[in-house]
Amino acid sequence: MFLFSQGLKTLSAVVCLVTLCPAAVAVQISQATAPAVIPTESSAIDCATELALLEQSAVNGLVDQARQHINDGQTEAAAIALTQAFEAIGQVENVAAKVTLLDQIINSYEASADRSLLEQLVNQANPAQRQQVAAVLPQAVQVTQSLSSGYSVIKTRTLTSIARYYGILEQPQQAQPVLTQALQASQSIRGAEFQTKALTDIAQVYVATRQLQAAVPILAQSLQFAQAATYSDANRRAWALEPIARLYAQLGEPDRALQVAQQIEDAPYYQSIAMIAVIDEYLKAGQLNQGGQPNQTRLLDRAASIALDIPADDQRAIILGAIAGRYAGARQPDRAADLLGQALEISARTRTTVPEREQAAVATIVRYAAAGQLDDALRLLGDFDDPTAKATGYGAIALLYAEVGQTDRAQATLTQAVQNTAAIADISSRNLVRQQLIDQAVQSGQYDLALQVVQTVDLAEEPEQTSVSYSRAQDLTQLANQAIAANRYDDALKIAQAISPTYVEWRDRLFLQIARGFAEAGDFDRAQAIAEQNVDPGFQAQVFAVVAAQVQLVAQQIDPATELFNQSVRLANTIDSAAAKAEVLRAIADEHFRVNQPEAATQLLNQAVELVKTIEDEESRLSTLQAISAQFSAANQHQAAVQVTDAILDAPVRRDAAIAEAIAAAIEGEDISTALATLSRLDDPATKTTLLLKIADRYIQLGQRSQAANSLAQAFQMARTIPGEESQTINVRGGENPLSVEDEQDRGSLLAAIALKYAQIGQEQQSLQVAQALQDSDGRDALLLRLRCYGATPAQ
Repeated sequence: MFLFSQGLKTLSAVVCLVTLCPAAVAVQISQATAPAVIPTESSAIDCATELALLEQSAVNGLVDQARQHINDGQTEAAAIALTQAFEAIGQVENVAAKVTLLDQIINSYEASADRSLLEQLVNQANPAQRQQVAAVLPQAVQVTQSLSSGYSVIKTRTLTSIARYYGILEQPQQAQPVLTQALQASQSIRGAEFQTKALTDIAQVYVATRQLQAAVPILAQSLQFAQAATYSDANRRAWALEPIARLYAQLGEPDRALQVAQQIEDAPYYQSIAMIAVIDEYLKAGQLNQGGQPNQTRLLDRAASIALDIPADDQRAIILGAIAGRYAGARQPDRAADLLGQALEISARTRTTVPEREQAAVATIVRYAAAGQLDDALRLLGDFDDPTAKATGYGAIALLYAEVGQTDRAQATLTQAVQNTAAIADISSRNLVRQQLIDQAVQSGQYDLALQVVQTVDLAEEPEQTSVSYSRAQDLTQLANQAIAANRYDDALKIAQAISPTYVEWRDRLFLQIARGFAEAGDFDRAQAIAEQNVDPGFQAQVFAVVAAQVQLVAQQIDPATELFNQSVRLANTIDSAAAKAEVLRAIADEHFRVNQPEAATQLLNQAVELVKTIEDEESRLSTLQAISAQFSAANQHQAAVQVTDAILDAPVRRDAAIAEAIAAAIEGEDISTALATLSRLDDPATKTTLLLKIADRYIQLGQRSQAANSLAQAFQMARTIPGEESQTINVRGGENPLSVEDEQDRGSLLAAIALKYAQIGQEQQSLQVAQALQDSDGRDALLLRLRCYGATPAQ
């Protein structure tokens, strides 16, 4: 019985237990959370920690649900789970724990590539889902507002993040009051450095939501705090001032931005970034050409004078290249040549070899090209010798030609880039440059050019011993997926068609996604054409089903959708292989579920089950049946999910596992009546007890405590029938380094979990009765100490 011989059983392990976690995982969780554990001889217990862990465990369960839904692409379900999580966080009494939960769920940090759970949900929402996702945010605001002024830093940051999410969801009017609340919270922040950071973030959201006038006074206040703060080093001062300078530049106040940038000292990189933002604003104004040639020249001269003061060499060289390009466009070739020469001399200053100097010069030349001097930039690259520099430069300029519609020049320049890539001797460097070309093309939306780069690779010249593998099919698949994610379905189709027939499964999966994309966009003819170009009836059937679902959902045309569904079934019925036919029927059923036609879907899945029964390979048969059961569960058809398990014969362990999974899914979907009715199909009392605990948990979440008590009573009776010793271990590893862990589903562990659940719903006497059923006196006494935290006191 886990931890009873040593002290108290951790709550995190109990939570893991009632969610069907393996014992080894339970141990890892309990070790990771490191809760307060006291020895059995102690007469005291930290009840505050005990109750805090209880609150947090409830929240963690909801957060885990939301995370799983986000990973599965189930945006609506994730929004519901996060709303429930915020409601639960509002009930957490431990303020420090509440702050930690809010910070982890809501806030993302620049230093980390990981995005917060709420930001992931916001970014995942498509236009039709934005309103439902936005409905999560008021609950988040309410909980955040409950924090006292003692937590003003995190309160301000969190409210600012929520306002930013409203902006991403294209609801700037909803962001306004939240920003006002963030501004109010910031007034309680102590320390000028913290105040300037908070105010700058608020101003940034105002700018992002196009409320520019509102940002100006906030930014001015932020600057005052930044100037008044005492910093431990120059970088911290730069971190405060640099974003203020950039925001002033974005607000169209370059002179003010420059003044701020010049206050950054002993931090050349950050000062350079700030000054470049100012210069870009001058260049943008010059490009508008308001005030004619004299004004344009004045702005360029101002930009050049600022650029010469940039402290970091590489940044100075690159921006001088951009200014040189603008001078050339303004018909001042001498000034352009002078600045470009200075830029190239600066970039070469610290490089000793020709390849190093040429590679360093590429960024400057590309900025020169981007300023409108494409042909001249090509000429400069033509004088280079290093293939890496030439490949990188030609690739970037090819994309610039494509952006301005010069297709022929783009193709010719891309050819030069590919030729120079092939000339790179080192295979790792060659593949790196090639991948950079592909990535740059994707980022600029030039998927046709990216496809050409992938197709130019001669696989025969790649040595077998290389550690850098190159798979054209894999790269094409990745490229197609990127195009699909960007809703560039025409490009995705071209890319998928380029995949070798050897990888037919990869290609067909892409075709299905592309067909769905065309159909969702209302282009049903294009979607059907994808099916008609393929002779495989199974593939055709799946595409027709996808189109049928979208015809009904998008166009709301019932009769054409019904005919397409019928056509897909007719095609499926021509398939000879039972396994293949079952898979296609499952795919068609999924589309019926998508349009809320559970009867048609159930009929197809039942047909699939009968086909699967005839599959001779046992593993294939069992895994497919389990998959069909899970498919029913995912569609909230829990009774059907259970019925499928009847077909799992001669494999009692797999059958019981499938039944347990179906019951757990039913509980999650709040179909508790099905879950309770199905428990009798299981033989193992430990599994049944665990599921009854899970049912009790769900009832508690729903506020139905009497039903929870009934489930706990059943769990108690069932737990007492678990055979074997009260406390057991599981051998995880043998050999010289054996490892054993406590069994989380032994009788003692489950009885302890039941007692705690009783106590948590205020059933003190029942909790004491269960605790007295423990035979181990040390474990029983330790549990009784914990129960006192919930008001359960044994009679003297």
